[in-house]
Amino acid sequence: MKKILIGVAALALLVASSVTARDNAPWLKSDVTYKFVYGLGYTNLSYNPAWDLAWEGTIEGDVTGVIRWWINFGEAGYPYYAGRWEVLNCPPVYPIDCPLDPAPVIMAGYSAGTNFAPVDDIAKWSGKGVVTFVDPTFLQYAKWFGRRTTEGGWYNFAFDGGPPNYGEGTFMIYDRPSNKH
Repeated sequence: MKKILIGVAALALLVASSVTARDNAPWLKSDVTYKFVYGLGYTNLSYNPAWDLAWEGTIEGDVTGVIRWWINFGEAGYPYYAGRWEVLNCPPVYPIDCPLDPAPVIMAGYSAGTNFAPVDDIAKWSGKGVVTFVDPTFLQYAKWFGRRTTEGGWYNFAFDGGPPNYGEGTFMIYDRPSNKH
């Protein structure tokens, strides 16, 4: 009987620790797929009219929904970008059906990064940033406000040498405060 009680207590402890493990996780990690939508008329955001909606895609994992990157590509010839990302409370499926205004934003932030020259029509990119907004109705993400982000992946170019059209990558939020907010 004593062994059964010890076993039940150990199982209860294991279940309790796994329930709180996500709350104490060192990061949130999600996979992203994205399509290049730059030039489709999504411009002039109220928070920075110089940025254009460049990428839109799905995000699935510890955070799930639709992700958008609003970007200022900088000077011509430079592979750097700066912009804002938003994770929206919409189904993570193509075709994406998520309003632009008002958007159901779960969380948002700023990032900056670089694109690497394509090799055989595949290019890589990476960026870093910070979470600057979490909607209060999504309490499970409140602790991630002000935390650092990293993002990156690959994208392919159209075979005719045109703009990039599709990519995949990873989006992570680390449980480390940022000194940038």
